[in-house]
Amino acid sequence: MKLLIIGTGSMAEAHARNFIDIPGVSLVTIVETNPERLQVFGDKYGVANRFSDLDAAIAWGDFDAAANVTPDAVHHPTTMKLIAAGKHVFCEKPLATVYPLAMEMTEAAEARGLINMVNLTYRASPALHKARDLATSGALAGLVVPEVTVDDIGTTSKTLPEFPELWTQMLGRAPGATRWETLPL
Repeated sequence: MKLLIIGTGSMAEAHARNFIDIPGVSLVTIVETNPERLQVFGDKYGVANRFSDLDAAIAWGDFDAAANVTPDAVHHPTTMKLIAAGKHVFCEKPLATVYPLAMEMTEAAEARGLINMVNLTYRASPALHKARDLATSGALAGLVVPEVTVDDIGTTSKTLPEFPELWTQMLGRAPGATRWETLPL
């Protein structure tokens, strides 16, 4: 797989180190708007193809997938360009700054048959693998996982347990409102 890394900050360093250790993965290009960082990162990882903007890298096009290691607010527009170009994307978290944009990214990737994966820090954690094994074995039958998203009305996770009626009041509101879902394992 030929990989592009967009962004060259400290997390991009971790991505580069780990991806180049995977057999069959080649870091073939980088995108960075800061010329000095572009030079330093490219030299450090021996990347010959360097671009100062994503559109130029997409026009060049000789890569299969991208690791999007840009600032959070840039994840959506950059990932959408990559998906439109037919590229798989491994995106740093959060996938997007708001749910509707994350869903747009997800749906666009699904429509094109592409992978748009968020980098979850603990995806290789033995504890999470054990929890998954317990859940899939049926050992946790009947257990539900609450998911709470808190909006900007001042509600915090500290006050939610004291006011369960608030959970019910907020169900089904527009994006940005608190929502409560139970997700069966």
